[in-house]
Amino acid sequence: MNALQKRTQATAKDVSRLEGVVAQWGAERTAKRAELADLEGRIGEEVLADESVADQLTDMSQKLRARIDLADRTAAAAEKQLGAARGELASAQAAEKREQAAKLYAQSLAHEARVNEAADRLRVLDPLATVSLYRPTPQERRRHRADAALGLASPLTGVEVPPFLQAQYDADVLLEEADALEQRVPAVQQLRLADASI
Repeated sequence: MNALQKRTQATAKDVSRLEGVVAQWGAERTAKRAELADLEGRIGEEVLADESVADQLTDMSQKLRARIDLADRTAAAAEKQLGAARGELASAQAAEKREQAAKLYAQSLAHEARVNEAADRLRVLDPLATVSLYRPTPQERRRHRADAALGLASPLTGVEVPPFLQAQYDADVLLEEADALEQRVPAVQQLRLADASI
C-alpha cells in the first residue's frame, strides 16, 4: 500500500468517525428536546400539585436547555470537521486516481514503444508490409464511454483497440473521475473559508 492509498484510507476512516459523532450528537439533541418538551408540557400541573418541586423542575429545565445547546454546538463543530474531512477525502481519492492514470499511461507508452519496434522490424524484413493501428482520439474515447453509459452503440463498438490504447482509455476514465472529485473540493474549501470568517 503506497502513501496515497494510506492517506485515502486514513481520511475515509476519519470521515466515518465524524459521521458517527454527528449522528450521536444529533440523536442526543433530539432526545433532550423531546425530554424538554415533555417536561414543559407537565411542569405547570406538577407545580400546582406541589409547589415545593418548582425549583427542582426549573433546574431540570435549565439543565436540559444547556444540554441541548451543548449538543447543538458539538454537532455543528463535528459537521464542520466532517465537511473538511470529506473535502480531504475527495482530494486524496483524486490524487490516487491521477497516480493510477499516470501508471497506466506509462505502461501504455512502453507497450506502444514495443509495438512500434516490432512494426519497424517487420518493415525491415518485408518492406512492402504495412502496419496500421486504429487510434481513436480522446474525444472519440469520451464519446464512446458516454454512449456505453447510456447503452447506445458508438463508432468504436466492436473495434479492436490495441492494449496500449486501452490503457490510455482506462487512464482517461481515471482522470475524469479525479476531475469530478476535485470539483467537489473547492466548494468544501469555500465553506471552510466562510466558517473561518464568522
